[in-house]
Amino acid sequence: MEAGATVIRPATAADAARLSEFAERVFDEVFSAGNDEGDMASYLAGAFSPDIQRAEITAPGSIVLLAERPGSGDIAGYAHVTRGDAPACVSGPSPVELKRLYVDPALHSRGLGKRLLDDALARAKAAGAGTVWLGVWEHNTRAQAFYTREQFSRVGEHTFLLGSDRQTDWIMQRSLA
Repeated sequence: MEAGATVIRPATAADAARLSEFAERVFDEVFSAGNDEGDMASYLAGAFSPDIQRAEITAPGSIVLLAERPGSGDIAGYAHVTRGDAPACVSGPSPVELKRLYVDPALHSRGLGKRLLDDALARAKAAGAGTVWLGVWEHNTRAQAFYTREQFSRVGEHTFLLGSDRQTDWIMQRSLA
């Protein structure tokens, strides 16, 4: 399936349960091989519940976009941009966080991630954001390369807790000007 065959739309609270299932599955598929099974299970148990997804979708200033397959309506990817405190290493006006950009691994390298990113950043800019930042696992070279191609640069790092495992995320940012 080509990325252009998907439809991107804002998520609603009614999407929370299926977004929960999608996000948990993709996170597990992408990251389980490089992590302890217990730490992964602990993280997944608290990160993607339907209640958490509903709260993120409906939070003021939150942008959650779904990419869906035509006909079936199955989720192929999603993006989540949120306002909040940025790390001290992030500079630039009105920062927002790209909290998640997940694409079904079966659809990697087909342009869907770029479409979701472009749409999410356009909506964030229209809402007044001037800078976007994100955290990407230091061992996720595929995502780092993608974000570098999309004009993000590394500006620092922070700790990401996966279960009891303290991991390092690179902080990357780009201007929305």
